[in-house]
Formats: sequence, C-alpha cells, structure tokens
Amino acid sequence: MPERRFEDLRWPADRPVVDIDELVVEEGERLVLFGPNGSGKTTALRLMAGTIGGDKPDDVAYLPQRPYLFRGTARSNLELGLHDGERGRAAHLATEFGVSDRLDGTARSLSGGERMRIALARTLASDAGIVLLDEPLAPLDHRDREQTATTIAAALHGRSAVIVSHDRSSAAILGDSLAVLVDGRIRQRGRIAEVFTTPIDDVVA
Repeated sequence: MPERRFEDLRWPADRPVVDIDELVVEEGERLVLFGPNGSGKTTALRLMAGTIGGDKPDDVAYLPQRPYLFRGTARSNLELGLHDGERGRAAHLATEFGVSDRLDGTARSLSGGERMRIALARTLASDAGIVLLDEPLAPLDHRDREQTATTIAAALHGRSAVIVSHDRSSAAILGDSLAVLVDGRIRQRGRIAEVFTTPIDDVVA
C-alpha cells in the first residue's frame, strides 16, 4: 500500500480547532498523534475517517474512542462486517487480547475494557489499507495497558496506522513516529525517540 495523503484537515470551517494542510502517512508507518487534551487529536482523526467534514474514504478501518457495540453476543459484534478471512484473524486477536472466553456472552455484559478489546480485535482484523485508532488504551486498567499496546503494535506491524494517544509510554510502544498537535496544528513531527528527547521548543517540551 503506498503512502496515504490526507489534505485540508480543517474543522469547523469558520474557526477551525484543527487546521492541517497535509498529513502524509508513509507505507507501513505507525504514526501517533500526540498532544494535550483539547489539542484537536480526535477531531483530526475523525476528519481522516470521514465521520465529519466529508465522505468516508475507502480502505480505512476506524475505531472511535468509545466504540459502540450492538445487541447480541460479543461474537456477533466481533465478526460484524468482516469476511471469512478477517473473522479468523479477529478470533485470534480476541484470544491475544484475553476476551475469547467472553464471546458467547451478551455484548451488554462486557466491561468497558472488554468492549474496547472486542472492538480492537474487529478493527485490527480488517484488510483496510490504513487503521485509525482513537485512544485505544483509554478504558483499560493501567496494569493491562502495556500488554495490550504490545499486542496492538504486533498486529499493526508492516501496516499504516494513525493512533491518537496522550500517554508517553503507550505512544512509545504503539508507534514508530510522532506528530505533536498543539492548538490544532502539527508543531513537530519525527521519530518518537527524537521528538521526546529533542523537542523543538518549550511548547512541545
């Protein structure tokens, strides 16, 4: 899959909270959108996913920060919209995420963390050319975050992805590059170790 180019990421039009001329995600790059609350990370990701500001682009798998599960079993939600090959991967990922024993129960019986893991397994199983994840570790207990982040990173190996995070340690596991968003604009971008060790100014620091 070639690079993915997102252009004119602005919302809303009159007084945009996100104002990015262009964001390019290289083939196989896992880019973390990093920044404080209110910096525009979620809005930027929603613009990329097409849930606001225009039509949904093709070949994108998007996981919002609060994924919605439908009535029925956890398994039916895990497999929703997937073809046979993707369903096999989703089942494997459900095992990796530690929720395979919850698949025959109802979706409404799942905890917040279990719901996120089911939604993660479904999203990561997709054949889409780029994966967009919004704070995938937010509802998880701190003790579970590192293992889940490692599983996500392994599932994304060799794939293009944009992942929203505000946590340094999670970002270091999930991504290989970092774009720091401040007031809706990208202030610095580079390899994660480079950005964390040599911020360009006091605002990024």
